Amino acid sequence: MRGWFYEPYRHALAARGVPTTFTPKGVEKSLQRAGYTSLEEARRAVVQSRMTPEEVLGWNIDTTYSASPDAVFDYDDEDKWTLDKVAAGDRQLFVDEALGGRWSHAWKPTTHLISKIERGEKIAIYRSSDVGDIIPGSYVSESEEYAREHGERSIGEDYDWKIYSMEAYPDEMMWYGDPHEFLFIPRSPERWLEIARDRVKDIPMEVQEELLELGGGP
Repeated sequence: MRGWFYEPYRHALAARGVPTTFTPKGVEKSLQRAGYTSLEEARRAVVQSRMTPEEVLGWNIDTTYSASPDAVFDYDDEDKWTLDKVAAGDRQLFVDEALGGRWSHAWKPTTHLISKIERGEKIAIYRSSDVGDIIPGSYVSESEEYAREHGERSIGEDYDWKIYSMEAYPDEMMWYGDPHEFLFIPRSPERWLEIARDRVKDIPMEVQEELLELGGGP
């Protein structure tokens, strides 16, 4: 971990003529304490936290392992099979398919989440990624073990990936046929921005401003 931040930070700011109020090593320590493991990861998080609701709605990304944020916010409510809707419908479909009650050949079912889903309580979700944290449109799992296996199998040891986690409401988890894979769609752009701002609350404001000076999108 030592030195992962120091040189990129110093050179990037120097190239833009940006004066640093913190020493690079001090910045590195502050970001490590906030849970970040790379300069780009922290920069993206800060940029995302400064977006407006309108920018979130227009946020387009080219991705293979996720859906674009602008696309998921544009989904028709009738087409979003979120867990709360599935729970309120056909009981057999909910238990046997959405939660994997009859998926004996696959991973263990997620029927232990029934009470949380029916009460509308938050559920821990996980994602393995080499490009950044969970954002609107990310494919996620309720199982950390499943997410880890996905990272090992689909991303591999040639890339520097890790597991991200957060909590989401059942109406923010869209089921699309697999009891361990969901699409994260926040209730609204404002709800997403609350999440994004909470992620950077431990980064000193002076450091946030300097990260923004590096340029680049979310």
